Amino acid sequence: MSLLLTACLFCLFRHDHFISSSLSSSPSLFDGAVISTVTTATKKHFSTLLNLLGGLLAKEHLPPEARRLLLTWAQEISVLMKTSDNYSPLFSLPSFNKFCRGLLANGLNEDQSICLQTCHSLQVLSSSLSTELLQRCVDVCRVQLVHSAVRVRQAYGKLLRTIPLHVAL
Repeated sequence: MSLLLTACLFCLFRHDHFISSSLSSSPSLFDGAVISTVTTATKKHFSTLLNLLGGLLAKEHLPPEARRLLLTWAQEISVLMKTSDNYSPLFSLPSFNKFCRGLLANGLNEDQSICLQTCHSLQVLSSSLSTELLQRCVDVCRVQLVHSAVRVRQAYGKLLRTIPLHVAL
């Protein structure tokens, strides 16, 4: 089963995670608004993808290679969302919230590389997180500040410094 899951995820990942069909359209394609330049078949892919990633990342029992692939995918999507104005309306939608909750679920993983991948995505998205998500992020950062790996401590310390003081206290 884990090999099949990883193969399916890799296939989706390698096909540009449906972003190419989203880039040519305006932001209102997210979560169902009808756009004349987007076909009915592709208009909800990005929101569906965020829901899928959020749900899978939140799973407790997931093969490590699948989790790393999902986090690589999440990292690319996070960077894209922050560098393109087309995606700013998405930050207030439930699909983005689920995506971020899935990321946060990986912040306390025992695997150092998973912790670091998670932290990088959260650093990219931190300025767009709701207060509730920022508070959860602070909780993860506090735990990781005493991690045995120096790189993890430094990364989460850097993330904590990006969070507004009134939320962090």
